[in-house]
Amino acid sequence: MAPRQRHPDKQDMSAFLYMCPNTGQRVQGWSSVDPAVQAGTLEAVKCLACGRVHLIDPKAALAAKDPK
Repeated sequence: MAPRQRHPDKQDMSAFLYMCPNTGQRVQGWSSVDPAVQAGTLEAVKCLACGRVHLIDPKAALAAKDPK
């Protein structure tokens, strides 16, 4: 696994990729979640592909399923 990229302005931010559930595009997000935090922790991220907010698990880089 490649080391996580750091945000140039905020050293406590890590980059991750996830798939937008609306467009299917791969999108880069930034997370302030501590790398020691377990998978399953969701973080609200504004999607650059569709403009909506998704709940993302930065450790797994997965969007939470929409409970429709």
